[in-house]
Amino acid sequence: MSLNSALDFDDLLIKTHFILSEDQEILKNIRKIFACNGR
Repeated sequence: MSLNSALDFDDLLIKTHFILSEDQEILKNIRKIFACNGR
């Protein structure tokens, strides 16, 4: 994974966090899925 895509994903997570701030479980799942796809 390039640094650029990592930064883009961090930005996406921040935006997603505000949208789904009440549902931490979804955020955790997004991170898990991304970690699997990144490797």
